[in-house]
Amino acid sequence: MSTLQAIADLKRIGKSLSLDKPIGGTDDEPLYRDMPDEGPTAFDLLDREDQRAAIAAALERLPLRERLIVVARFGLDGASTVTLAEIGECFALCRQRAQQLEAKSLARMRAELGQALGLSVDSTVPALARSRRKR
Repeated sequence: MSTLQAIADLKRIGKSLSLDKPIGGTDDEPLYRDMPDEGPTAFDLLDREDQRAAIAAALERLPLRERLIVVARFGLDGASTVTLAEIGECFALCRQRAQQLEAKSLARMRAELGQALGLSVDSTVPALARSRRKR
């Protein structure tokens, strides 16, 4: 008998069922083990909130123009994302310069977030940026 069938049968009968009670069969696993996880755990929610706070703190340390570019590019203010060409138009920059500023800002944020998490800066900076530093 499947778990869903057992639940349907119990609903039809009108009895309540403990989620810890074995449901029978060969493995006698409790009912809760077969139930799908329908959402994030409390740990996941706290972790996500901590990540948002760390990102917000890293953003606050960026110069204003770089902060606005990152926020617009990734839609962090709740608005839709913006292309590099559109960012360039807003700040009177070419698309390539907007891309350079975005990359510079993200590298700064990675380094800051890496330090906050106790990671080495080299593990948070992309390989391209590391290769440019060695020149």
